[in-house]
Amino acid sequence: MTKIKQTLICLIALFSMISFMNLRVEGNNMNQVAVISVTKIGGVRNTNNLVVYLAKDYPDGSDQNQWGFEAAVNSEGIVVELGVNVRMPNGGFIVSGHGTSETTVINTFKLGQYVEFNQDQMKLYVYEDQAFSYYYGAKSNLENANLRVTAQVNAMFDIDLTRIQTFQNQANSLLSDLEEAYQVYQTNQSPSALSVVKEKAGQINNLSQDIYYLSYPNFKIEGRVLWHRPNSGQGYDELTLEGVKKMLDQMKKMGIQTIMIETFWEGFVCYQSEYLPYQPQMKKNGVIPTYGEYGQDYLKCVIGEAKKRGIEIHAWTETFLAGVSGPGQIGLSSHIKQEWLSVNYFGVPGELSGNATLYYFDPANLEVRTLLTDAYRELARNYDLDAIELDYIRYPYSNLISFKNGQSTSMINDNGYTEYAMNDFMTSYGYSGDMKQLIATSSKARNEWIKYRTQKVTESVMVFRNAILEEKPGMKITIAVAADHQQGINNYCQNWTEWAKFGWIDSVKPMAYTADTNYVGNLTQIYLDLVGSMSLVYAGIGPVYFGYPVTVNQDQMTIAVLKGGAGSAIFAALNILGNEEFERALELSASYIPRLSPESAPQVLLDEGLSYILDKMDRIYNRDLQFNNIETIKTILTNVLAIELTPVVGYEKVVEELDKAINELSKTTNTTIKQRMFEDLSYMRRLFDYLISRTLINSGDWIPSLNPNRPSGISVKVPDPVTEKPKGCGCQSDFAIVVSTLAIPVLAFFVYRRRQSI
Repeated sequence: MTKIKQTLICLIALFSMISFMNLRVEGNNMNQVAVISVTKIGGVRNTNNLVVYLAKDYPDGSDQNQWGFEAAVNSEGIVVELGVNVRMPNGGFIVSGHGTSETTVINTFKLGQYVEFNQDQMKLYVYEDQAFSYYYGAKSNLENANLRVTAQVNAMFDIDLTRIQTFQNQANSLLSDLEEAYQVYQTNQSPSALSVVKEKAGQINNLSQDIYYLSYPNFKIEGRVLWHRPNSGQGYDELTLEGVKKMLDQMKKMGIQTIMIETFWEGFVCYQSEYLPYQPQMKKNGVIPTYGEYGQDYLKCVIGEAKKRGIEIHAWTETFLAGVSGPGQIGLSSHIKQEWLSVNYFGVPGELSGNATLYYFDPANLEVRTLLTDAYRELARNYDLDAIELDYIRYPYSNLISFKNGQSTSMINDNGYTEYAMNDFMTSYGYSGDMKQLIATSSKARNEWIKYRTQKVTESVMVFRNAILEEKPGMKITIAVAADHQQGINNYCQNWTEWAKFGWIDSVKPMAYTADTNYVGNLTQIYLDLVGSMSLVYAGIGPVYFGYPVTVNQDQMTIAVLKGGAGSAIFAALNILGNEEFERALELSASYIPRLSPESAPQVLLDEGLSYILDKMDRIYNRDLQFNNIETIKTILTNVLAIELTPVVGYEKVVEELDKAINELSKTTNTTIKQRMFEDLSYMRRLFDYLISRTLINSGDWIPSLNPNRPSGISVKVPDPVTEKPKGCGCQSDFAIVVSTLAIPVLAFFVYRRRQSI
């Protein structure tokens, strides 16, 4: 196509858009698709509000929190941006929804729609001209994707430019076809012309989407973890061996390195157990299916097939969640005794969650602890797992921390009031009389009741951990925890930071389920500060589960690494498997550089990780010859590659040399290079600092709860996890530690176990 013809088409298209603007008031060529009531203009967006923010009053945007969704409407009335927090168009307005209104915004607004705001009626009138919406949306999407690529190149991120340019060329060719097709439709408005506009726009949108997803930064080392409830993904029948293989093949294509299989949930399990009943959802016509060479054992099948593909399997366990009742739910298993269940202040078991009731085990009940300990032993003994994750390792939500003397007890939302727990608490803390009256009238008793239950959860973690490690030395223990660590203690009796400080936990996953990417990044940094070198931190993310776009998930995966996290844990596979856009996004981002798990062998992390950084220094960071001290830093990193990587002394030398490189980086004059290099080097440094701590703990050369100061200069012989038992994996050392803080409750438990064995 000649330049003259292209110019004419652009002028015609511009005239068409102007004509559209002139005709829209009369409603020509447009259909009204929605009329939406507005709660108010400006101010704080409260629960379920739909608020309009005008540019004259809010030039910098709505400035609302992450719990909502917005549409930006420009001065011409056209929807130009959708997102959690959109930019304010000059002379336009923002439609911002929360709760039910958030759903309205997500489901109603599309790019290219026309919106009129009638302030007298406090209503939004939404119109759509299909051809214009297709046309405008496609052009906007391609423009945004191209702008994104330019920004990422300027920011010196490593992206697949070769593949991006191929897609851009294809999209530009289609754009010319779209311009012609749109002009034809403007002339005759025939269904066939509209069909062509729709087809070309769809093709451009697909390419724009691919370009956008390819523009995300690539990292050589990035943890990609996925929570997965068996047989929950659309199009993947995991009640057959073929279905399991298909699912794992797709996971591999998406770069998933670790799958956290929901192994026991809601009181049932997906494996052959002596202690817990088989999950009815994993049966076919009431019968446990057969998985070829693995027999009737789904978990062995998944582990065996995953290992063939280089994927780790972690057993994701809902520790204290006993069952769920409600529409479509199974309810409590027949093996669960009523006295095992935690009850609230009024003696009622269960916690309401939407239309369902969640039943919790009582963490203070010693029979429950014995049952779960036996189950964890069995899991570690019988299955070749890479880790076991403790989830729901807490009490139900409690508001006791905010209850005040004199308030009505009807305001209390608190749990754990079983006969055993109340008697044990009263005895342990020297109280007498009516405990519930005590809780209602004494702030001291309330605080000690929270402390007592927090101790019960901590004791349980210690006991489960030791049982697992006795069965399989070297097994990693991971946890999924409340996003706010202080809320974890105050509202869930979950003091996970203490577990990390004691060295019990290999990795932590704060469940930062929000659409706010900055919040995820900030939370990742907070958790890194809390755990130090003791644990890896994976950002637990789930925006698509809550109805947000796939792009938000990719944004959060990126920021988790840029802010220093080991990677991300996505909730959950049911949102990915069968979701073509989500599958495609992960596949594209995994296709450029084969990623290493941060839990790979230390020598692999060092060799491949540092070699990749050295490559980027020439290929990306110094492409404009602005890296003034590149050779000095190169020399330091080359020396690091030559270090004999013996545990722990070799790891310490790596950290020492990386510190030198980071110090030298402070002299780099280009701020973008300095930022990218700092992200690279600090990530590597954090990994080896973590390796020092975990190696010392696992070998028994360091017991942090007895001595918080990490020893140095120790040459550790790493034990064979199959044939040798690490010195620190038994109960005795940790028992001595915890008795000092949990004395009476822990002693009572061990006395009980002793009596059971007599």
